[in-house]
Amino acid sequence: MKKWYAGIMFAIMLFVFFYYQQNGILQHDVVETAQYAEYVVTNEHDTLYEKYLVTKYPWRTGTLLLTAGMYYLMHFFSISSECTAFFTQFLFGSLAVVFLYLFLREMYNDTAAFFTALAFGLSAPLFNAVLSKDHGTEFFFACAAMYFLIYGLKNKNLLSLCISNIALGLTLWMREAMLLFPVIYYGFLVVYAYKNKIQEIYSAKNMFALSIPYIFLTAGALYVYVWMMITNASQNLAVPLFTNTGKILQSLWQWYPLLLLFAGIGIILAVKQKEYLVLFFTSIAVLFFIFFTKNATYDIRHLGMCVLFPLSVIECFVFSLLLEKYNDWKKYCIICIVVFVCIAGFIPGVSLFEQRKEHVYTKEFAQNIATIVPENGIIIIQKDFCLFFSYYAKRECIGLPDNFMATVDNYILSGKRVFVAYHAGFGFYDDETKNAIEQTYQLIPVYTGNFETFHHADLKPQVYEEYLIEVKHR
Repeated sequence: MKKWYAGIMFAIMLFVFFYYQQNGILQHDVVETAQYAEYVVTNEHDTLYEKYLVTKYPWRTGTLLLTAGMYYLMHFFSISSECTAFFTQFLFGSLAVVFLYLFLREMYNDTAAFFTALAFGLSAPLFNAVLSKDHGTEFFFACAAMYFLIYGLKNKNLLSLCISNIALGLTLWMREAMLLFPVIYYGFLVVYAYKNKIQEIYSAKNMFALSIPYIFLTAGALYVYVWMMITNASQNLAVPLFTNTGKILQSLWQWYPLLLLFAGIGIILAVKQKEYLVLFFTSIAVLFFIFFTKNATYDIRHLGMCVLFPLSVIECFVFSLLLEKYNDWKKYCIICIVVFVCIAGFIPGVSLFEQRKEHVYTKEFAQNIATIVPENGIIIIQKDFCLFFSYYAKRECIGLPDNFMATVDNYILSGKRVFVAYHAGFGFYDDETKNAIEQTYQLIPVYTGNFETFHHADLKPQVYEEYLIEVKHR
């Protein structure tokens, strides 16, 4: 039975992802991914899309290119870029859980590895990170890197070590957050080699395989887009250390109380048994927890591979000890507890997944206004939402201009009709600017509908009633 664990896990994850596939793209980065796929493959809406997509190099280049490659194959079967964006994340997200299982199996009990990996993949924050955003590719290459690393170490397989290092380098092409994942990768390499007395790992050929692919791929990613993201984050997205400590602890307790419980037990047992790998992953989890307290845009999904992955290793260690210690009915009771851990981590997100399976309001709002806004009309809204209107409404959209009235006047004089979102548009201006706009223009409501103000794949809906306003001269 155990030899089928990987296939069973892949089938479970892929089925659940497709069962809860949303009725549209929720998050603006994923809209950009779908747009990029169309832009590269079909050239159908290039004129409309190019202002949002054309930079010297696209960011998160690997994810965009993977999706575009998938779309190249799937568009022959009339499958949309939206569905392709979902499929790409679901496929790689499911494979990530499989590789996590394979990694844990190399370390601990097979059954414990299976359920721990399943608990990781089905936990609401990480499941939602793949379902609603673009973390599937990131998780896949990180988990694959760790699996091929431990397999190569155990079996003294140079090819596996090289594949592992390539996967590590590719993580950074998927998401810029993987810049620090090598701390886990190389730290694990050193601790595992020390524990198992693998001295030959430090030979020239092994060191070459475990460094050169990563160096070249990382240098490329830094040049293409990552350095720009680091600069932006350090200037605009950093807060003093420990700023978000309370917020992170609260969210961890809300979504992962059982994981924290088993992690605590695991740490105590690891100290008693001098289990160096568990102590290493404990240190890593604490280190990255501290680091993420200074992230101004913190979301629990950001903890995925840097905190929750190490905690999952500790959890697997505990499950493995329990399953090996007890037999007969006690063993089945433990398996029932582990299954409960998987279900308990998923259930809190079900109501949200069900809602978004029926309605994604940003998509519906954009599609509905396409009958109201003429093809040469202009929509003004907070810049990230422009992607929804260009993709779903196929209408030109601009972010909020600094000089609203001069911009609007230019558009109206050119013969274009101008439309502005009330809350996500006017709502960002100060009261003085709003008063000046009201005195200068006629503001005519033309459409009302539900909208979702938060577009970062949040775990709670923030739906409100939005208005589209046409702006005309008095």
